[in-house]
Amino acid sequence: MQKLNNRSLLKDILNNPAEDLPSEYYEMMLQNLEHPLELNTVDYNKLSSLLILSEEQIVSFLSYRLNNKLLSVNELQVIPNFDLSTINRLLPFVYVQEEGISAKSISESILSTNHYLLLRYNQTLEQAKGYQPDTSNKNKYLGSPFHFYARYKMYTSKSISAGFTIDKDAGETKWNDFTSFHLSIQNKGHWKNITLGDYQLQFGQGLVSSAGFYLGKSSEPILSVKRNQVGVRPYTSSLEQGFFRGATATYQLGKIDITGFYSQKNKDANQKTNTIKSPSTQKTIKVKVDTVTSLLTDGYHRNNSEIEDKNVLKEITYGGDVTYRSEKNNFQLGFITLYSQLNIPYVKAVAPYNEHEFAGKNNLLTSLHYSYLWQNVHFFGEIARSTSGGIGTVNGVLLSLGKNTDMALLYRHYDKNFHSFYANSFVENSRSINEKGIYYGLKQVLNKNWTLSAYVDYFKFPWYRYQQKSKNTDGIGYMARFTYKPNKRFNAYFQYRQENKDENTKIQEAYFDKKGVAKTKDVTVLLNRARSIFNLYSDYDITPNINLQSRVSYNVIKFYGQKFTQGFGIAQDVNLDYKKWSFSGRVAFYNTDSYDNSVYFYEQDVLYAFSFPAYYKHGLRNYWLIHYKANKTFDCWLKISRSDLFDPNGVFGSGQDEIKLPYRHDLKLQARIQF
Repeated sequence: MQKLNNRSLLKDILNNPAEDLPSEYYEMMLQNLEHPLELNTVDYNKLSSLLILSEEQIVSFLSYRLNNKLLSVNELQVIPNFDLSTINRLLPFVYVQEEGISAKSISESILSTNHYLLLRYNQTLEQAKGYQPDTSNKNKYLGSPFHFYARYKMYTSKSISAGFTIDKDAGETKWNDFTSFHLSIQNKGHWKNITLGDYQLQFGQGLVSSAGFYLGKSSEPILSVKRNQVGVRPYTSSLEQGFFRGATATYQLGKIDITGFYSQKNKDANQKTNTIKSPSTQKTIKVKVDTVTSLLTDGYHRNNSEIEDKNVLKEITYGGDVTYRSEKNNFQLGFITLYSQLNIPYVKAVAPYNEHEFAGKNNLLTSLHYSYLWQNVHFFGEIARSTSGGIGTVNGVLLSLGKNTDMALLYRHYDKNFHSFYANSFVENSRSINEKGIYYGLKQVLNKNWTLSAYVDYFKFPWYRYQQKSKNTDGIGYMARFTYKPNKRFNAYFQYRQENKDENTKIQEAYFDKKGVAKTKDVTVLLNRARSIFNLYSDYDITPNINLQSRVSYNVIKFYGQKFTQGFGIAQDVNLDYKKWSFSGRVAFYNTDSYDNSVYFYEQDVLYAFSFPAYYKHGLRNYWLIHYKANKTFDCWLKISRSDLFDPNGVFGSGQDEIKLPYRHDLKLQARIQF
């Protein structure tokens, strides 16, 4: 079938539903589709970042290339450990350069560049509380209710890219509230990379610095467990955190890559305030002191309170990485150091769970990371130490037992005082701190039509966590997915996920007041929370131009000794492709007892946007997405969605985003110009 859009194409190639593909990964792979990798020059990092080839296959390919320059992509069939299924998934992303065509100089590359400009506008049409003309509302939004996004990028297929991103969130006053810029030159002589502006770093297993997406625990239980050493990546996202701003370069000296980096940027943060009496008026006033109590990562600057917190904290970061890679690429050893300096102290609020959190202005991280492939066994890991003396470590092994069976085993341990601002490693929690656990993953091809993917993960939290009354708690999570693909036109899966862990909850407790009258009150207790999620998905190409996708999801949450709550959702999608037009539509029904029971369904969206909303309460949702490609230069998108609640007194959102209506409409427009 001629696939309806690039996201569907990626899903088909990678054997993953679109909801399993993070937006950053989707964007990277889409760019690789438009500008494939040249097999005779592609390096280890770029091959591993595709998440298509196993470590064994990458090493086999690079070993073959040492003595054999590839003349055709057909040679992939003779490389050891390569199977036809993997080759077919890899082919759209690679090519072999014809003989006689040499690499271009920088000046030649600039003259043969590609450009694109992307403009996006989206808005909720109903008026939320924060936009209403209420003079008594101190937290009202000061800006207009639309979101604006613009991105320009200039790039060559090989060596140069430059661009900027502009983003204004709904409610913000400035059209360029967030701006980002980068210039990157790659693979020029011994210089593998020189980048100015905004960038990300990915070395080791993400204990010190981690770039972009990481699947972690997912429906891909093997390849997604190990972090791939990407090195330096230009930053092009509109997320206002998780990147560096400055300069970085990587120099290749034989088998050793040497990377240095420097960054200086401002961060949003809450400053501590003290209450004092004014000497002149004797009135009580609040004054800010030189201490930050929390970092803000949402990037919102919509009202006076949020604007006051903008760019409060200045951070300087610098360091480097030295990585050795053997000639056969089966062994890798690296050392990274990263030093962060804040202009004012960062001290969190006094609470048991914050007792071992970072406090101060300076943090030095050092780390040793490794990777070794021996036959069909791949060992990898990293150990890091922060200024506090806290240790973080991740160690794992990937094992291939023939063509049909792959296994993964991973152990992680993060001390309660291990501090890393840019970490994104394998965790159950949201951060690499106060956790240890062991993970086992399995992928088994049962026959030509059926595949089993599964994992089990046991984890423990030695110290207190936020809103957790006890320390030394633990939990377990597991997943099993059966995928059925009898032919190229149809595939389906059934997935079951279960997670048990201790969490705070409120229960009713009986008591007698002073007069002896029986009453009840809310009491917070720590109980075991069990959550089960059942998902069913199917994808069917009726004709080369008509595709149907169906989704069903059901979840149950139960605290020990309490009543259970549940959530249910069902969605039917239709995708049509006709000449220059593409249409995608959905009708969905959902019914949930609480926000924790929300149902999550991936939605088709405009190019480079990612939509994975929570379906909450009891209602219907539908949307239509239209894409028109006029020619190679111009294409545009329109998405209209509507949500309805069955409760006539229902409301959407909360706080300043509350809409006191049982319905809401969202509009999104986007245009792209390529030249």
